Amino acid sequence: MKIFPLLSGGVDSTIAILARMANRDFDEIHPMFINYGQKACKQEWNSVCRVSRKLAKLIEGDNVSFHNPIRIDLSCTSIDYVRIFQWSKSQLITGKLNANPYVENRNMILISVASSFVESRINEHERGTIITGFRDEWPDTQREFVTLMNRLLKFLLSDKRKIITVEAPIINFGPQGKAKMVAAFQRYKEILDLTWSCYNPTGGKPCQKCKACRDRKQAFPQRVLWRNKDDKK
Repeated sequence: MKIFPLLSGGVDSTIAILARMANRDFDEIHPMFINYGQKACKQEWNSVCRVSRKLAKLIEGDNVSFHNPIRIDLSCTSIDYVRIFQWSKSQLITGKLNANPYVENRNMILISVASSFVESRINEHERGTIITGFRDEWPDTQREFVTLMNRLLKFLLSDKRKIITVEAPIINFGPQGKAKMVAAFQRYKEILDLTWSCYNPTGGKPCQKCKACRDRKQAFPQRVLWRNKDDKK
């Protein structure tokens, strides 16, 4: 089996893959990152690359192949980004960011894009599993959403002899469980330090005002962990 972590560079998706890697029932790991026009795309992608290098070291010596992260760009211009999400009420894509952005249908679109990529990377009778950092928080990160997406993928692939599933390893932590989750995975502090948690960076630095910044401060009460430079260590 091949697993395809859908990484955002944030704490949730990073811990989700750490949790999933504990169950070594897979042969290959293919990290994915999707650029859908988010303002922190550069910082998120840099974090995904740094985190992936650390994750690869965790399985050195195991009979598992860890591939370099794949970046999927949904379009080439800002206008195209807006068109992709033109039915969304969120201001995230247009640049007029409110305090707590929510992109309607975002995860449905991202899972669909990820599924198309996974389908191209698995052979007949193979299973590809998309790993998400959903925590039963937003309408499209809840259990019902994951169940519906799995039913849809099963139906769409019924005649292709391929299996694609969506997993949410940290969903039990729920919407208020980030601090508890971080505490449970403190042994991976070096990796968590490399994650990014801001929707609206200014000058390459976190705004420290959005919900992602506030949640991070609560999850890391002793320190606010952000790597602002594109280090390649």
